[in-house]
Amino acid sequence: MAIAAVPNYVGDDYSQASPGLRFGMYLRLWGANSRSGERLWTTYDINYRPAGRERQEREFRDENKTNALHDALKLSAADKSAMAALAARQAGIAGALEKSGALLRLEAEAIAPFATGLGNEHPLENGFAFLNPYGLPYLAGSGVKGVLRQAARELASGEWGDPKGWSEEPRFTLDVKRKTIKLTMLDVLFGKQGEDGDVDHVRGSLSFWDVFPQLKGNALQVEVMTPHQTHYYQRGENPHESGSPNPINFLTVPPGSSFAFHIQCDRPFLARLAPDLAKEDRWRSLIETAFEHAFLWLGFGAKTAVGYGAMERTGAGRPPLGHGPVGAAATALSNVAETSAHWSGVELKFNPGNNELTATYQGKLATARDPDSQRLRNLLPEEIRTRLKKHKVLKDCVVGVKPIGNAWRLVEIRSVGGISLADN
Repeated sequence: MAIAAVPNYVGDDYSQASPGLRFGMYLRLWGANSRSGERLWTTYDINYRPAGRERQEREFRDENKTNALHDALKLSAADKSAMAALAARQAGIAGALEKSGALLRLEAEAIAPFATGLGNEHPLENGFAFLNPYGLPYLAGSGVKGVLRQAARELASGEWGDPKGWSEEPRFTLDVKRKTIKLTMLDVLFGKQGEDGDVDHVRGSLSFWDVFPQLKGNALQVEVMTPHQTHYYQRGENPHESGSPNPINFLTVPPGSSFAFHIQCDRPFLARLAPDLAKEDRWRSLIETAFEHAFLWLGFGAKTAVGYGAMERTGAGRPPLGHGPVGAAATALSNVAETSAHWSGVELKFNPGNNELTATYQGKLATARDPDSQRLRNLLPEEIRTRLKKHKVLKDCVVGVKPIGNAWRLVEIRSVGGISLADN
């Protein structure tokens, strides 16, 4: 059984720990020898099973990576309550600021999986951004600022048609120590950083709060990427398309989760730098147009180029998906139900250790984990269900699958050994 690399006095029951702790300090990833009990600081367990014609007991390595990830993603009622409390605290602070015109609050909903913090170091190759000390997922305010700055920059360039009020013209000035610094709208709102050695740095008049997503459901979601250019990136060989895929799992916030963005304005400072942007809160309309562009074309978090992090503003009419790289990819991610497939002649295997069902077809693998695995097994006739439990395999099956990112999910068992299950 996989173990966590913690002192013995900590124990081994981490069910009440936050997702961040279970994904980090209490990650059940490291292996053990089931016969000797020896701790193995590797990512697999050593188990012993009968094999071969004589059914002799042999050593097998069981990888722990996938199970460790799935153990870390579940949220307890206390986790959900803490997430709601963080959002309520933000809303309470924001209320007074909104009345004074010093804050813009904007709510949105994820229409594709949302990933952040993948570059954080982690034994599973991809990390995730958890807010300490709560151990709950969040989007850092610096990430929000970066996306909105890029959205404003694209609009101001004029290459996207109507600039929506944004401009790259240095129309504002700031006098510092008998020196005049020229500023654009972006400099005034987001800040200006000069070249190395310069002293012409100016802070922006806007502050971007961290975002605490309110998850749909009670768990984070596992996605899979399958890079297949290891020979090029790591060994320096010529690139080609026949490399071996290397499935890598990573955590995401599921679609349907809600996000509340808060942008606070230092109005006296803004009035000093750009009086016309402070007048009638013009900065608010500018930021709203930047959000609109970001929702449609950029996305938030990581892997936005393939559709992750796509969102739409809550309460507004949903913009047609497909109007840009984020929207087009998000369409594929959100419409997986319409692109299901059927595999015939597959071998269906059951792993009682983690209650996982797998179907293999032409080198592809589809998986069903609890509670989906339990649901599929309950739908089987009792005779077939008993055979699967005893032999751990069913041959010549027809199954229904759905693509989820680069992986396949097992969603239906249509027949076993030529016996249709449609009427069962």
